[in-house]
Amino acid sequence: MLAQQLTSSVLLFENSLGHITQEPDQQLICLCWHRVLRDVSGLQPLLSQLLRAQHLTHYPKLLLDEHEAAPYSEAAKSWMVNEWLPCLPNLAGFQSVACVVATDVFARLSAVPVVAQAQHLHLPYRSFPTEAEARAWLQLH
Repeated sequence: MLAQQLTSSVLLFENSLGHITQEPDQQLICLCWHRVLRDVSGLQPLLSQLLRAQHLTHYPKLLLDEHEAAPYSEAAKSWMVNEWLPCLPNLAGFQSVACVVATDVFARLSAVPVVAQAQHLHLPYRSFPTEAEARAWLQLH
């Protein structure tokens, strides 16, 4: 599966916080976080490009790979909860979002308010311990 993933993945955008790829064979957009503190200055352009990718491709599936993610800064966490997530249902067409949880305990803890807000807004979001489990779920949804 990894060989297939590498051959069908197209890099769309990258900055210090992460990179966005599309996988046409899977009708999937993937956001992979880098091991860097997630701040607003990097978060806004990355997530803006994520929306752009969804609007261009109309892919219904999103894989958030937070395996290597670092924590959110307080400002980034506040921006995600109060500005980004409340607008997301009207802006994006994702029907299934699978998230591979971070291995860093502080990254997981800093994401608690973000995940709670996503659940409160009834976003189609589910967490998984491994990428393989997340991808298997996305194939079914």
